[in-house]
Amino acid sequence: MAVEVDLPKKDLGHTFHDVVYQSRNPEADLHGNEPTSKKAMFILKHKHTDWAYEEEVRIIQEDEYYPIIKPARIIVGHRFNTGRLPDLRHACEENNVLLKRTRLEDEGVFID
Repeated sequence: MAVEVDLPKKDLGHTFHDVVYQSRNPEADLHGNEPTSKKAMFILKHKHTDWAYEEEVRIIQEDEYYPIIKPARIIVGHRFNTGRLPDLRHACEENNVLLKRTRLEDEGVFID
């Protein structure tokens, strides 16, 4: 299950960070005399290019939680327990949250 949320643009680059995808191992960039906090931020913001299809954005902050009002959309996978779907559908309808389900076909995975 994936939960999609709308995030305020004011936090982009400050709290929200686009993941940087690179083909080489990020450890190659960690051998300098940079402060540990800068190295940690580098690690948290980088992933291997194998994961680039995710187009991931990460919330990186010192506070334990980032306040999220409500989800915009919930996407359940094609293997999601169908017995739980009616309750989830009901909760989404009550809270005006869009519910989508994936389907698996020969050409790939699609969202209905």
